[in-house]
This record gives sequence, C-alpha cells and structure tokens, in this order.
Amino acid sequence: MTNLGLLLAMSLTDSIFSGYRAGAGRNPLLHKVDYTLLSFWSGLLLGLGGALVAAGGALAYLYWQKCSGKPVLDVIAILNDAALPLVRCYGVFATGVLLVMLFWTYPRRRTRELAVVLILGPCTLIRPFWIAGGAAWASLGVEPALAALIVLTAAVQFGVEHLLNRWQRRAQLLRMRQWM
Repeated sequence: MTNLGLLLAMSLTDSIFSGYRAGAGRNPLLHKVDYTLLSFWSGLLLGLGGALVAAGGALAYLYWQKCSGKPVLDVIAILNDAALPLVRCYGVFATGVLLVMLFWTYPRRRTRELAVVLILGPCTLIRPFWIAGGAAWASLGVEPALAALIVLTAAVQFGVEHLLNRWQRRAQLLRMRQWM
C-alpha cells in the first residue's frame, strides 16, 4: 500500500502545481494572494476528483480479479507492485522540481529568476512526456487490464491540467468582458 499512497500524494501535489500553472499570468491584479490560493484549491479539488476516477478503475480491476478467483490481498499487492515504477519515475521528477523550489526561495532575485527560466519552465514542458514515459515504462510486462489501468491513471493526470486550463481561460475571458 505504500507505493499507492506515494503515488496518490505525488498526483495531488502535481494537481496543486497544475492549478498554479493554469492560473499564473492570467490575472492583472497586483495583490493575487486570494487568486493564487483559489488556483491551488481548484487544482487540489480537481486532483481529488481525478483520484476518485483512478480509484474507481482500481476497484473495477480488483473486482474483476476477485471474480476470477484471486484473493483480494494478492490483487492489492499486484496493484502496489505495479505502482512502484510510477513512484520511481515520478519521484525523480518531483525531487528535481522540489530541489529547484529551494533555489526559488533564495532571497536574491536573480537566483529566483534563473531557477524559473532555466529549470521550472522546461520542467513544465517536459512534464507531459515524463508522465507518458513513466506510464509506458510501468505498462511493460504487465497484463493488459493492469496496463489499461496505468494508462487511465496517466490520462486522468493529463486531464486535470487540461480542465484547469480551460476553466482559467474561461474565467479570464469573463474578467476581460467585465472590464470592457
């Protein structure tokens, strides 16, 4: 169960960052604390919804395997083992991003700008490829139903950021209409 819990924690953290990325630069206000917190919370709530979708897929897999005669604890162990490659792959990426966040908290402005421009920006661009690569790696050598569950989990993570971007774009257009 440890790998599944770590995967959930990384997924929710990524959803929070997705909420921030979707809202960054879309509001002209000078004091954006409330707006940024709303972006964080919207990412977390949508990430929880995505986690429920992935959990529903895992429960369907569990039920399907139970009906074929496998014990429930063995199926949970299979799911936990299948999450290990995802945890390893995404853990490397998350550790790198968190180390860069340490540079971003450094008080010198140029160091923060360097961290954002040289590392956080490209990491945002690499993120979809990293998620797809991790899902492909985890899907190797597993049964097709489990591979489909892994692909569903990756697709849900892609969908979270896409929905947040659509929501923020719509909110931005509504704000622009209100100001005109």
